[in-house]
Amino acid sequence: MKTLKVIGIILLVLLVLLLIVGFFLPKDIRVQQSVSIETKANIIYKQVNILNNWQNWTPFTSLDESMSYTNEGPKMGVGAIQKWTAESGNGAMEIVETLPYTQIHFLLDFEGEEERTPMYWTFNEDGDFTMVTWVMEVADLSYPLERYQGLFMKSFMKKVFMDGLTDLKIVCETLPALPSIKLEKMDEFYGLAIYDSAYYDKIADKMGASFGEVMAYLNKQKIQPTGAPFTVYQSWDIEKPFLMNLGLPVSELKKGKGRIQPITFKAGDVAVGCHYGSYDKTGDTHMAIMEYMEEHGLEANGAPWESYVTDPGSESDTSKWLTKIYWPVK
Repeated sequence: MKTLKVIGIILLVLLVLLLIVGFFLPKDIRVQQSVSIETKANIIYKQVNILNNWQNWTPFTSLDESMSYTNEGPKMGVGAIQKWTAESGNGAMEIVETLPYTQIHFLLDFEGEEERTPMYWTFNEDGDFTMVTWVMEVADLSYPLERYQGLFMKSFMKKVFMDGLTDLKIVCETLPALPSIKLEKMDEFYGLAIYDSAYYDKIADKMGASFGEVMAYLNKQKIQPTGAPFTVYQSWDIEKPFLMNLGLPVSELKKGKGRIQPITFKAGDVAVGCHYGSYDKTGDTHMAIMEYMEEHGLEANGAPWESYVTDPGSESDTSKWLTKIYWPVK
C-alpha cells in the first residue's frame, strides 16, 4: 500500500512537471531548412511553382506509399491546388501568392484542422548558385499536448524538408539552363517585308528567298537596313501553313512595291528571349517566353517576331547563332 502511494506521488509530480514545462513550451513553431543549388533561380522556381513537378522530388510520398495526388486550377501560380489522399490523412495545398523567381506562398489544409497552415519558399540567386529556403509555420498549438507534439513535429519535419531539398537539388542541377528572358519597352519602328506562308519544314527556304528579295529591293532604292532580318508570325499551326511577314527593318516608314510592303511595329512592352542555336529549336524559346508571361501575369498583345542577329553566312557554328525573340505583351 505504501509502495502504491509512493508511485502515485511520483506520477502526480511528473504530471505537474509536464504541465508546468508544457506551459513554457512555444505555442507557435517554425520549420525551416535551406540548401544551395548550383543553378539559376528560374529553374528551381518552376519545379516548385508548377505543382505537377513536385512528383520529381517530393519527400512526402516516401513517408506514406498510399499517398496519391490530384491537381486542380491552373498548372502553376496563384490558384493552383494540389490535393492528396493517404492512409495517414488527406489534405491540400494552394498557391496564394507568387513573386516570380523570388518567393512562393502556399496555404496548407490538413484534414480535421480548421486553420490553414502557411508555407513559404524563397529563392535567393547569387551568381551561379541559388539559396533555396523552405519554411512552414504552425500557430496556436493547444496546451499542453499539442505543444509537446510540436517539439517532435519540428524535429521530424526538418529532416523531411531537408530530404526534399536534397532531391530537388539533384533534379535541378541536371536540368539544362533556360533562355534569358526579360521585359523591355520597345519604341515604334518600321520595316519592309513580304507577306507569305509556308509549312513548318519549308520556312527556312522561304526565309532565304524572301530576305534576299527584300534586300535586293532596298539596294535598288538605296535604302539602308537598320538591323537584322526578321520574321513576324501572324499565325502558326504545325498542321497548316504558317502566315508570316519576312523582311528587314528601316529607319522610317517607306513605300513598298508589289509584294514588298511596309510594316509597323508599335511601341510597347515586349518579353524578349535570346536563343542561341539552330533555327529549328527556336520553338523552345517561344515556349519559355510564354511560360514567363504566364508566371508574370502578362498577356500577348500582338504577333511575336524573331530577329536573326547572327549571319549564318559568316558564322558556321550554329551554337553561336543568336536569334532574339519578341512577344508584345500587356
